[in-house]
Amino acid sequence: MADNSLNEHHLFAFGDFRLDAGQRLLFRGTEVVPLEPKVFETLLALVEASGRALTKDELLSRVWPDAFVEEGSLTRNVSTLRKVLASDDNPQGYIETLSRRGYRFRPVVERVSATPIPPAAPEPAPAPAVTEADARSRPGPPGPGEPGLGAPRFRWFAIAAGTMAALLIVAVAGAWWRAGDEAAPITSIAVLPLQNLSGDPSQEFFSDGMTEALISRLAQVSDLRVTSRTSVMRFKGASAPVPDIGRQLGVDAVVEGSVQRDGGRVRVTVQLIRAATDSHLWAKEFDGTMQDVLDLQRRIALAIAGDISSKIAPVEPTGAPQRRLAAEAVDAYLLGRYLFWKTDVESKQRALVELRKAVALEPAYADAQAALAMALVGQASLGFTDLTGEALQVARKAVALDDHLAEAHAALAAASFEAWEWEDTQRAFERALALYPNSEDACASYGLALSAFGRHDEAVAWAGRFAARNPVSAALHINYAIVLINARRYADAERHLKLALELEPQSYGAPMALAQVYGLTGRQEQALALLSAPPYAGSSVHASMYAAAGRRDEALAIVKRIERNPAPVDLYAIANVYLLLGDTDRGFDWMGRAVSKRVGYVRWMNVHPAFDRWRGDPRFAALVQQLRLPATGS
Repeated sequence: MADNSLNEHHLFAFGDFRLDAGQRLLFRGTEVVPLEPKVFETLLALVEASGRALTKDELLSRVWPDAFVEEGSLTRNVSTLRKVLASDDNPQGYIETLSRRGYRFRPVVERVSATPIPPAAPEPAPAPAVTEADARSRPGPPGPGEPGLGAPRFRWFAIAAGTMAALLIVAVAGAWWRAGDEAAPITSIAVLPLQNLSGDPSQEFFSDGMTEALISRLAQVSDLRVTSRTSVMRFKGASAPVPDIGRQLGVDAVVEGSVQRDGGRVRVTVQLIRAATDSHLWAKEFDGTMQDVLDLQRRIALAIAGDISSKIAPVEPTGAPQRRLAAEAVDAYLLGRYLFWKTDVESKQRALVELRKAVALEPAYADAQAALAMALVGQASLGFTDLTGEALQVARKAVALDDHLAEAHAALAAASFEAWEWEDTQRAFERALALYPNSEDACASYGLALSAFGRHDEAVAWAGRFAARNPVSAALHINYAIVLINARRYADAERHLKLALELEPQSYGAPMALAQVYGLTGRQEQALALLSAPPYAGSSVHASMYAAAGRRDEALAIVKRIERNPAPVDLYAIANVYLLLGDTDRGFDWMGRAVSKRVGYVRWMNVHPAFDRWRGDPRFAALVQQLRLPATGS
């Protein structure tokens, strides 16, 4: 709790500053630093709680106890204080940002009892209070030798002249390096999940959707490398310090903020922070309506890109004009994308319903058409081939609506890959990546496509580069591992799959892929241990691993049950069981069914090491021929 019992003779001391709680004054040395009242109250609350985290709600209720104030007011106060308190060796001004949580004043504060510090010699006129704009233009605290600089802390120590000279040289050198760090160009950025301030948990889809949209828009209006959605969503609700987040994501800067929705009005508050030093570079609020949400997203992205550096010129989008949209269509689109990223089947199906609703309300909404195409591809990959044609049609419409929308070309690439239209797949991927080099929809699949085409060196290089750009994305490590398995690099694949499990212990795909690695390297019992518990126990994949381990009875017991009503995804695994058990006639029969259904896995049968022993069989060659794959490369 803050100590409100301080009398006029209690002071707080930190660095060159002393704060008199009774007189409501801040001193640098013997000079008064004028502050607006609410800025001073913000500083006092932080100083009194030195070393302890204060949530934004705590600060808002302390500084504005009888009024409802937007979070942006607090952000501006903190930004002003940082500029006032900053120095060469303390660029963030003692105030640490705890992402998604609040702020903390560094535990360097001393409480002293003394006679209040007298103000400096009177000026002809009182100095105006420091505002955010003043602080931004202020050159910084007085330097050595400048008039008006008081004694640091409360006393001078006798120091030999030679020692002082040496210390001065070190200090100047250190300041030069720090200045260099602050001036270093920002070339990479992460947009952290925007906080939902609506007070309604059911609106999480809206804040997450705005986060994803801002990521995409920012990447398309600047030359910045923007971290993918999957990577940043790992920090949703986290309270890690910004420098830690920056190190984990490998970025120069982060954007954090909040979304508040009130009926048809939307307010987005964003802050741009240099990751390494936690220095606040910029903060602003943006207001808009649901109907103008595309323009709102564009304005925010352009403002961020334009503020980062004069060397990075924000580029006005050259795609479809930012048109007004029905609020219901925007809601349906954002909810559909929110559900699309979930891993359970029910959410995937609900995503399809919402996205169909969005395009029905707004047929010219290119983002929604692209998202619907991706959702259709997801269903088609499970063997629902009747959806592949619709996915292609919708993706082509998205491209026609906005040829500069990376997500539209990524959707067309995915749909073409599902339809086995390999040349169109290649062209669409290249176009998507030219528009948005870090597009998650495109990057996550491009390495897998190259792998299916037998271009292993390119596939490994591409998938590895994207995983390195997004080091905390379990899904991308899994994709990279699959590419590595097809390239016969089992040790590397195992390492990335174990990393994926560390990042996401509940991952569904990582244990299955890791079991493949174990099976391919003669560790069948370890593979079985991974798949012997739900949700894998009793599945066709579990049966395959029993067959690989030579446990015929257990494998057949599972397969015979599944054969009565197999799902499309089971066809491939059933074929593998019979092939492993030596019943090649039945195995190739089931594999033929999988190929005719265009089950997703068969696209890699020509490169997957599990089929190496049957490559000389004419029946296998005939099935591969049906895939019409491009000529296998390296």
